[in-house]
Amino acid sequence: MDESLIPAASALIIHKGKILFIQRVQELARGKWVFPGGSVENDETFEDAAKREAKEEVGLEIKIIRLLGVYITREYQPNYEISCFVAESKADKVTPSSEVMDWKWLDPIDGLKLDLTLTARQALKDFLNSKKATY
Repeated sequence: MDESLIPAASALIIHKGKILFIQRVQELARGKWVFPGGSVENDETFEDAAKREAKEEVGLEIKIIRLLGVYITREYQPNYEISCFVAESKADKVTPSSEVMDWKWLDPIDGLKLDLTLTARQALKDFLNSKKATY
């Protein structure tokens, strides 16, 4: 891993066929749509970071299904290496934190219409392509 990259994790959360998208408040990617996620803390696995961030940002308990991919941001300073996981939630009641401006549960294909970050857009495209491969 490039030493200048901050390790991070995110979760593409599915509930009854819909995916949760959140809109960021923070200056970095402000107003952009992403999946819940953030930096990995010391002695924390990427999976645990994704679960923690989902709980902190949107109040959801999630079950990790699989690693979708690893995505590197290039448009920010600092930049991140994000391990994005496909996850499931039994609940759809979002309790947004102060880091979340807005949120939406959408059909996966409709998510492409949002102003996504480059990494979230690539992860969503990878998810859509992997879904086609399984059917």
